[in-house]
Amino acid sequence: MHKKIKFELEEIEKELKEYENLLKKVQKKDPDKIEKAALATILHSFYTGIEKIFKVISKTKLKYNPTGKSWHKDLLNKMQREIISEKLYNDLIEYLSFRHLYRNSYDFSLNWDEMQGLVENIFDTWKVFKKEIQKLD
Repeated sequence: MHKKIKFELEEIEKELKEYENLLKKVQKKDPDKIEKAALATILHSFYTGIEKIFKVISKTKLKYNPTGKSWHKDLLNKMQREIISEKLYNDLIEYLSFRHLYRNSYDFSLNWDEMQGLVENIFDTWKVFKKEIQKLD
């Protein structure tokens, strides 16, 4: 496995372990404003890490380097065509959409209804992602 991919996998794993209590706590009760802001940051970091892995795969294995305004979506679309399952793609497109929302809004405007499913599914999505990426070796 490429060392950059391995590094990013380890970093995402650390992030999820570090915030595991918060991620599980909010599955039982709605988060307050501070928890919501922290969760939004976690969701953003989670997808950003996955995207870093996709960029390495894209450059090293596929010789593909997306550019332009829609490069984030183009990269994910390429991964779906070449690397990942449709199910994982459908899950990740939601994280990508949230990443865009997060980068273009203020914390106080975050809507728990838009975040809840992503928070609740993060561990399952991560498990599937790791399994599919490790098949590349």
